[in-house]
Amino acid sequence: MDQLVVGILHPGSMDAAVAACATTNAAADLWCAEGRSPASAARAEQFGLELVPTLQELLEQSDIVISLCPPAAAESLARKVATCRFDGVYVEANAINAERTVRIADVLATTAATVVDGGVVGSPPAGGKTPTLYLSGPVGAAVYVEAVFAGTAVRTKAWVPRSGRHPR
Repeated sequence: MDQLVVGILHPGSMDAAVAACATTNAAADLWCAEGRSPASAARAEQFGLELVPTLQELLEQSDIVISLCPPAAAESLARKVATCRFDGVYVEANAINAERTVRIADVLATTAATVVDGGVVGSPPAGGKTPTLYLSGPVGAAVYVEAVFAGTAVRTKAWVPRSGRHPR
């Protein structure tokens, strides 16, 4: 499998640390400074994420994007991504309930994006900590995400339904 480009939608402490693990297997880990704080910029730099000027450019260059942000921002962020017509794998890894996840998947259904429902359990992958990224979604998309984290401090565990749809 060719190396994938991973876009990080919110380089907070968890997302930036998870993204840093993806650099092992990804061709590039991107982030954009548009609307982000100096603290986000510092984290992105600390973890070696590559800066692109706009969200549109990040989405155009990314095969996979990871949404791991404060739960209150999850739907708004998904709407922005949908507006940009993203057509890759969208990993919805926020700590949100099933109804919000379904709403986000519905928003992204207006694009060619493939949504993978995810959730990180554990602390950021630093200092020997190894969180698990649980994934649920279409088999091809889940395999892409697992490949990005293979051999890193982020363990993955995928559940892929036979029907290709999450049971929620």
